[in-house]
Formats: sequence, structure tokens, C-alpha cells
Amino acid sequence: MNETTTAIADRIGELDAIIKPLAKEREALAAGLKARGAGRYAGDLWSCTVVEAERTTTDWRAVAERLGPSRQLITAHTTTTPVVTLRVTGV
Repeated sequence: MNETTTAIADRIGELDAIIKPLAKEREALAAGLKARGAGRYAGDLWSCTVVEAERTTTDWRAVAERLGPSRQLITAHTTTTPVVTLRVTGV
């Protein structure tokens, strides 16, 4: 690895180390507001709005399995796309 990629990898790790605890704190605070129910909660600098709604989802995999589609039908409606991921671990 050259100096530039070393610095980039180290900076990504540093940022992750800062962000993860903050994200956990944010999740806990958000859960506290959500527990209070729907409404607008105003601070001195920011306001938060909790919205309660229903979401309906369909388990299309279960529907397809129940209908017993042919392998040809599944293949005809299956797509493959390239995915690039980044995993960060300590050394």
C-alpha cells in the first residue's frame, strides 16, 4: 500500500471510530422521543418530528414459493448487478 492509500484507510477507520458511538447515542435519543409519541419536539437549535404511520409490505418470495414458479420464469425475472463494498477492520 502506498502512503496515500494508507492515509485514506487510516482516516476512514478514525472516522468510523468517531461516528459509531455517536450513531448509538443518536439512536438512543431518537428512541426516547419516539416513545413519547407523535408530535413536534423543538429545541433551541433544531426540531424533531415523530410521525406514526402504518406500512404494508408483501413477502413476494413467500407468494412466489406458494405459486411454484418454474425455474425459467425465475431466471427470466432475475437480474445480477455488480456491487462494491468496503469493510473496515483494525490492524
